[in-house]
Amino acid sequence: MKITCANMDTIDERLAVIQPLSRFWHENKVAALDMLRLDLIHPVVSGNKWFKLRLNMNHAMEAGYKTIITSGGGYSNHLVATAYAAKLFGMKAIGVVRGKYNVLTPTLES
Repeated sequence: MKITCANMDTIDERLAVIQPLSRFWHENKVAALDMLRLDLIHPVVSGNKWFKLRLNMNHAMEAGYKTIITSGGGYSNHLVATAYAAKLFGMKAIGVVRGKYNVLTPTLES
């Protein structure tokens, strides 16, 4: 599936590839080792985050919701990915941060 949003930002599942790893990483342990590169589908909404979010985002859009809410820790890339995906789809996002933090983490700064 390929999603292109109004600002021309694209989440393209077709960019996910299976990459063979160098024998250096698994020499004498296994015959071969490959890695599924989900990080290539988008620079922010990447990895398994998109696959966890896409059905919920589609449901929210079809139901006419204007805002979504989610929770995560102060270092959670889930909060960042959800906020970015909501922006792509023209929605607002509320992120509930679990825990107490005496400093702003990179996630909380973004």
